[in-house]
Amino acid sequence: MQTLGWYYRRLRAMSAGEVAWRVQASLCDRLDRLLVGRRQQPRPPAEILEGDGNTPGFRFCTLGVGEWERANALDDVRREWRHALLEKAEKIAQHRLSFFD
Repeated sequence: MQTLGWYYRRLRAMSAGEVAWRVQASLCDRLDRLLVGRRQQPRPPAEILEGDGNTPGFRFCTLGVGEWERANALDDVRREWRHALLEKAEKIAQHRLSFFD
């Protein structure tokens, strides 16, 4: 276990948004443990969709399938993000993984 000073410095290094996200995630984890302990279904980790057989039955983001393919309609920030994402995906496909990047 870390020292109290370590936790204090770590907390000071976090943004307010990160602290809020971590508190929310911790509460959600505790709720899931409580539900499982009572033999109830925990909440789903992703948005569940009605699948039609052509699309997955879940989604982790609000973008539709294939929406990134219309790169010409995207602004510069999204285009750069898409390019970086495709580069990382290509490295993964070539089994060149970096766990600390």
